Amino acid sequence: MLYLDGFMSLRMNTPVKAKTQLTTAQSFWLLIGIVVLSLLLREVPILNLIFAPFQQFQVMLHELSHAIACVFTGGWVSGLTIVEDGNGHGGLTFTHGGIPFIYGQAGYIGETLWGCALIWLSKFPRLSRYTLMFLGLCIGLASIWFMPAGIFQAGMFFQELGSIFWGLLMAAALFYLGKKSSNNWAHFALLFLAVQSCFSSLEGVWVLVLQSLGAFPGTWSDATNMQRLTGIPAMFWGISWALFTVALCSWTVWITYKPGRQSESEKAALSAKNKIEGIEAVNSKQITQNLEAQIELDLMKLRQSADEGQAIKIKKEERKKGTR
Repeated sequence: MLYLDGFMSLRMNTPVKAKTQLTTAQSFWLLIGIVVLSLLLREVPILNLIFAPFQQFQVMLHELSHAIACVFTGGWVSGLTIVEDGNGHGGLTFTHGGIPFIYGQAGYIGETLWGCALIWLSKFPRLSRYTLMFLGLCIGLASIWFMPAGIFQAGMFFQELGSIFWGLLMAAALFYLGKKSSNNWAHFALLFLAVQSCFSSLEGVWVLVLQSLGAFPGTWSDATNMQRLTGIPAMFWGISWALFTVALCSWTVWITYKPGRQSESEKAALSAKNKIEGIEAVNSKQITQNLEAQIELDLMKLRQSADEGQAIKIKKEERKKGTR
């Protein structure tokens, strides 16, 4: 059985429905604002406690990534926690079988993938609410499917109970937020969660690098697990995961907000504008055609009247001549 640590709790200076849709530019600056505020508030005593509840969300994504990768490579999971174990691990996944090389890396890589997926999905305003509800369902199912089995493992009773409580609480909160919030608020929530996930992955791998340098002797992590599995130093894995996170986040932001890209709402607005302009153009053309036809009809009537008048005049002159 392989124990996968989820989220290293050893941190540096860290205690533990709208009618108008945002444009692409507004969404981009909202993302930048969230990034800046997160960086600033994470370093401010007391205020950084705002992010404490979101750490459980990040740990859940990390551990859930391990569990999903294990199951999809033919293994099975006998327990999953998202609360600290007192040994520097924010969460644990108890895996059996499968392909350790794949699911051993899935934690930090998975966090990044979740975060980038949320950034990309947030550009679809009408999907933001359903994305939050889907996240809630995933976390709820994971809490019911993977966690209860760990209760029966030695020394894991309270950790698993605490994990189930947090998991179900997060699931209910996300589902409720998705169901009741407006599109813009759901959009903000997705971006906020995405930023925290990406930050968490980078912060976690930084701790792994420090650990590999001997900063936290006696501890183990995903990186040390990979070192035992492959013989490649733990620092290599920490740095490679960090580079992967930076590269994928940068690429995701580019494809989501690159110059010239329009949001769904902007495309809809432009389409509506084009339709209106098209209708107006058709109406204008029709009015012109009707006016021209009316003028031609009036001219024909005038010609007919003139011809009839001329004919009457000729007849009168002929009658006068006949009378004479």
